[in-house]
Amino acid sequence: MTQDEAKTKLMTILHRDPKHDFASSMFKQSHRKALSEKQLYWVERLYNEIVGGAPSATTRQVFKLDCQGLVDLLAKAKENLKFPKYRVSIRVDCERCNTTGFLAGGQRCHKCGTDGQHDAMVVFKLASDRSRHPGSINITDDGSYGTNKYYGNLRGGIFYPGRDATPGFEQLIADISADPVGYAQRYGRVTGSCSFCGQTLTDPRSTAVGYGPVCAGNWGLPYGKKEVAVDGTVDHECPDCGADVGSHGVICSCEINPETRAGE
Repeated sequence: MTQDEAKTKLMTILHRDPKHDFASSMFKQSHRKALSEKQLYWVERLYNEIVGGAPSATTRQVFKLDCQGLVDLLAKAKENLKFPKYRVSIRVDCERCNTTGFLAGGQRCHKCGTDGQHDAMVVFKLASDRSRHPGSINITDDGSYGTNKYYGNLRGGIFYPGRDATPGFEQLIADISADPVGYAQRYGRVTGSCSFCGQTLTDPRSTAVGYGPVCAGNWGLPYGKKEVAVDGTVDHECPDCGADVGSHGVICSCEINPETRAGE
């Protein structure tokens, strides 16, 4: 698409939707300097969404997934938070098979078992009431609109991959949806940051659980029954198997060997 074609399409978009801030911003910029390749992508995408036209050559396959776990988790948090966010960290572009693999918790590529090459933040958040698909789940890196990484959207049990979703990303979403709390706990224990608010975990019990008491309340999650000892160690039940977890930052053995979990 040429710069002149982009201007024409932006004018058409703004004729249909005069209050579209992003299109208006790009249209003003187009009179000062050339639009970037990423901006040209967004012009084409917005034009097809708002005005209509031939399907884009970059249209991707969609995937039917059981994502009820993520839906329920975010819905519960929405009762207490205006803009709930759920964070995980992944490794993308596996060096062996080019498949996305989960990072937090010490896991590797789910397809071939190899460590990935690049760390990336993935954030799940509910679309606002003013969005094109209110109540759906947007998956991004939490960057600014137009310059962020966009991995896709979850709605009605369907995952619609975005421009930055790598092959195999749908399986990653399915795995996280099957146990979102467990993934959040592993993320918190390994990274030292809360999956829900992003803050550093400093309290021994919070480090052991993987999130703090405030987020536990906001997201409707258990926080444990036992207290922190005077010496700073934690007499705490592992949320996965019920075993006692000892000192600050220690991960229960069931994280390393799931066969040791109680009842298994």
